Amino acid sequence: MGYDILPIEEIDTINFSEVDEDSADTVRKSIDESLFIVHRLGNTGQYSHAEILAILQTEEWNELETLD
Repeated sequence: MGYDILPIEEIDTINFSEVDEDSADTVRKSIDESLFIVHRLGNTGQYSHAEILAILQTEEWNELETLD
């Protein structure tokens, strides 16, 4: 399976029968909610599983807490 990162404005264009998510409410969104990730069924998509895991570790997708 592959993954795509898309602008939030395109969320209404997703056919949820063709992706692993159920609805616009279940997609992973960036911290600022300007982007979302869809998990494509089959071997389509821009990013592999390993690549998307690395992307999810960035500040754009993961609020990194600091311990004071």
